[in-house]
Amino acid sequence: MSETTPQPSALETKLRDLVIQTRAGESHAYPELLENVAMVVKKFILKKTSSTDIAEEVTQEVLIGVHKALPTYQVQKPFSSWLFSIARYKMIDYWRKHEKDKLHVTLDATLPNGSIDGETDQRILVSELMETLQQLPSRQMRVIYLSK
Repeated sequence: MSETTPQPSALETKLRDLVIQTRAGESHAYPELLENVAMVVKKFILKKTSSTDIAEEVTQEVLIGVHKALPTYQVQKPFSSWLFSIARYKMIDYWRKHEKDKLHVTLDATLPNGSIDGETDQRILVSELMETLQQLPSRQMRVIYLSK
């Protein structure tokens, strides 16, 4: 009984080859690599967020991450696994950074006349929930946040 290793996709092979060419100093390879990476990552982030603004911002951060970490990529391993690890971490960083902004807006947002309605009640509940979550260790808070 022999196990067969699945063949890499055409895109996977192309990206790996572009990395090899980039490392070999071929001038056309690096811009082409980044262009392909941007296309793949933007599609990935769009599926997760449905926001082109977020997808563009996170894609830029991923491209910077790829640029900095490219020497660490091991060509015998799948490029997509390496790339999506970077993308996931950049997405987490994005949410972590912007969740603080959302929290301040939620805590400070009140109706001008001070009345309580359903929307305000919901804001109060959300702010209380966020305050409670922030008391958890950061790893636990991240697990809960990402799962919900």
